[in-house]
Amino acid sequence: MKLANSKFPTGRLLLLVSLISAALLASALHTFVKMGELGHELLDKQAREVAMSVNRSIPGPQKWSSLALWEQTMDRIIQDEPGTVLFLGVIDDTGRILIRKGRTPPNPDAGIEELKQATDPEIFWYEHGLSQGRGGPPWAAERGFRGSSLLVGISREPAEILKGQAYRHLLISCLTVVSLWILAIYLLRIFRRLLESRTREESAKHLASLGQMSATLAHEIRNPLGAMKGLSQVVLEEQR
Repeated sequence: MKLANSKFPTGRLLLLVSLISAALLASALHTFVKMGELGHELLDKQAREVAMSVNRSIPGPQKWSSLALWEQTMDRIIQDEPGTVLFLGVIDDTGRILIRKGRTPPNPDAGIEELKQATDPEIFWYEHGLSQGRGGPPWAAERGFRGSSLLVGISREPAEILKGQAYRHLLISCLTVVSLWILAIYLLRIFRRLLESRTREESAKHLASLGQMSATLAHEIRNPLGAMKGLSQVVLEEQR
């Protein structure tokens, strides 16, 4: 089949590019969402491990006998992981913070919500319930409060790293899709120009063939006409 008479499957090519583009973007978006969920799970697990570490570091009856022991333990954990654990606190049943270590707002009596708003927004907050023995902790005799949960604030950096990787993957996928469409359009234009060039060449060859055929026919016709002309002249001269 001649190239000039052939048709490039433009529709199929565009459909294929569309399917590949949709698959790449869907995969990148899925990865972006999953990385966000994975980052949240990672922070939740890390904060829970910190809370369990604080809880395990205070043995037996001493856990409910002195706030000073909790303060010492929290100071030690924050010093051991300065870039990870940013805040530790004990909360009572009413939501007031009994102990606070790490980054704190200027107001020492701030509650949980005020604390979260006043501190670094890059802190991930986790609240861990404290299991109490019979009769509850005797802190009421010490400060007039009951400790009910442990508030942990850790850095969001691990989740942000995952999110950044997912964002770069999404950006690369978008650039790949754009490049794929540019390449497809470029190939279509090149093929169209090739078809037009070959069509012009074949048209020129066809016209040249017609011209050669016309010259041949003229030559073949001229010879008999010349002979007929000469014979006619001879006949006319004889008749005179």
